[in-house]
Amino acid sequence: MPVGHTVTIPASRPTGAPALYLEQFTIPDHIRASWHTWEAAAWRRMRWGDTNRLHPPDQRFTIDPPDEMCPRHLRMWTSWRDRTFDYRTGRRWPGHPGTPFVIIHDLADALEDRRIEWDEKTSEQMQLTEQICLSGRSPQCDHPTALDSPPATHNQER
Repeated sequence: MPVGHTVTIPASRPTGAPALYLEQFTIPDHIRASWHTWEAAAWRRMRWGDTNRLHPPDQRFTIDPPDEMCPRHLRMWTSWRDRTFDYRTGRRWPGHPGTPFVIIHDLADALEDRRIEWDEKTSEQMQLTEQICLSGRSPQCDHPTALDSPPATHNQER
């Protein structure tokens, strides 16, 4: 973890994988070893779907940021992680092509669908922030090696 910045992990979060997931799925060793990664989150989401349940739980707070992230991108990553759906307003993710004039038969299901939309979009932004930082090419990056290295050049010959 970069010096001078810590990510708060909820105290109630278990540190390792449980013996069984959803009390019925055996966890593969490679998933157990990487329980707090995006790969494991995708596996958990797939197992949730295997139970024919709707509305999987949000996985963002189960993910640990990569240790190699710079402090600036880590703050951005944390900011994306902490954006949550507001059940009171029920607003969709900004820029969503939906219309406010949709007839909603079951408000609870509609709100859960929108929450999932928010979870997916914020997860995508967290992963994008990781990719940008770890690529070493971001001008915003606080890594000394990323700032000291010359920018990538493209071959201009034709």
